[in-house]
Amino acid sequence: MNDSDHTLRRILVALDGSRPSEAALDVAAQFAVLFNASLHGVFVEDEQLKRLARLPFHQEVRPLRRTAVPMSGPRLQRQLRAQAEAARRMLEDTARALRIEHSFAVRKGHVVGELLDAAADTDLVTLGKTSSAQSSRQRLGRTTTALLERAPAAVLILRDHGDHAPPVVTYFDGSAAARAALRMAARLAHLMGHVPLKVLLPPGAPDETATLREAVHDVYGEQRLLLDVHVLSRLEASRLPAVLHHAGGFAVLPDTLPQLRNRQRQLLYELDRPVLIMRAPTSAPATDPS
Repeated sequence: MNDSDHTLRRILVALDGSRPSEAALDVAAQFAVLFNASLHGVFVEDEQLKRLARLPFHQEVRPLRRTAVPMSGPRLQRQLRAQAEAARRMLEDTARALRIEHSFAVRKGHVVGELLDAAADTDLVTLGKTSSAQSSRQRLGRTTTALLERAPAAVLILRDHGDHAPPVVTYFDGSAAARAALRMAARLAHLMGHVPLKVLLPPGAPDETATLREAVHDVYGEQRLLLDVHVLSRLEASRLPAVLHHAGGFAVLPDTLPQLRNRQRQLLYELDRPVLIMRAPTSAPATDPS
């Protein structure tokens, strides 16, 4: 594998003051260091939230006081400015400590639309899975879901801080997106210090498996000592979140994976580790491995 096969130059991180977005910043910064990429933070002042604050019945609940007070437009604006300033400081402190080229912008509008617009010139979008750690095991946030469906770049999502040690794990079914995921996984394993790379193959006939194995080695090149190719049983394939959880590390997955294409995206809200979703290159349309 040539080191230039898959790289990142510009990384976008969505910041909203939540713990998942803080975790997203940490991992985005790690990726920026590994790939010598620039890091760009975005905080969106949600216009929909501002419209709600102007309604007479809208209130802010204060859990510690167990009271509800009217949420005025000026009060909300002050809170948003304070959150944006905290996000800016957090990004700058992280980037300066790691000597990363960086920028920060505050956008005003619909959150999904503004993030998609900001993602147009990036190679990777990084964001927290949801703004509520309690709900992240039940459903994905609407912003995360929309970016997974519509962002032109690769998307890295995660829920919280944690020890994201090697190996790098990917899934290869022969599709163009899977090839992109394998190249990125191999590149990441190399940059992390030649850490192990685990490649999961779907269950299939022996000749199909042999073809996939050969394709994996063609993409990965000669560095096979740290390469572990595992053919999933049908039971393992049906329980992929558990398999990925047991494998540990970073998961780099193609967006053609069936568990990512269904509406619920069950794999993502069950998995408690970073997941990098790769798309097929625009010049090579995705193929259906079936």
